Amino acid sequence: MFKIFKRLLILSIIAIFTASSLLYADDEPVLSPDRFDKLFGETWYGVYVQGGKVGYAITSFEGVTEPIDGWMATQSMTMIISALGVTDTMKVIDERIY
Repeated sequence: MFKIFKRLLILSIIAIFTASSLLYADDEPVLSPDRFDKLFGETWYGVYVQGGKVGYAITSFEGVTEPIDGWMATQSMTMIISALGVTDTMKVIDERIY
């Protein structure tokens, strides 16, 4: 008798959780095309070495249509480094399309 009651209780709990998840499910698909729109934009950062500013970095995220319909994330960094009496400018750019 107890085993039957235990099985019915477990099945009832599973049924309630399943039904409640269906009732509260969003109509919007999980992978909507505009899900990253709130992240679009550009952010600037200072680059510091040993407490002194040596450059800046920029990150940006935007929607693109070419070469594919997707998103482009860009990170670029510019630093001016002086070592052993020589000053040099270093630029690093990373661009990825998803």
